Amino acid sequence: QEQSAVNRWVDAAGYVHYNHPSNDYEIAVEFANDICPVKEVEIADNDIGNVQGQTSFNGNTGKVIDIAIEFKDPAVVYHEAFHAQHNFNDPDNTEPNADAFATAMGFPMHDATY
Repeated sequence: QEQSAVNRWVDAAGYVHYNHPSNDYEIAVEFANDICPVKEVEIADNDIGNVQGQTSFNGNTGKVIDIAIEFKDPAVVYHEAFHAQHNFNDPDNTEPNADAFATAMGFPMHDATY
């Protein structure tokens, strides 16, 4: 249930919400929450390196499930929000396009392999 008296709250499914966003990161999370749920969690690193954000898709439909954020940076959130707005196999759903979206939202990012 919503905790209207506090800024940050986590729902029963573990998704984070900001009732009164007070900084760019919180505003970005609420932007992404309008697309799909957002979790703030530790993400396992892989052969690419330190994974800072990750968008999960349904393997059968290609549609977004949720976004995981480890590094609380608005650029990372907007990068993942771009992915979340596309199906997994959408040819426009590329890392450079996700970087360009974050940059267009005011948070420059280049060559992010999140």
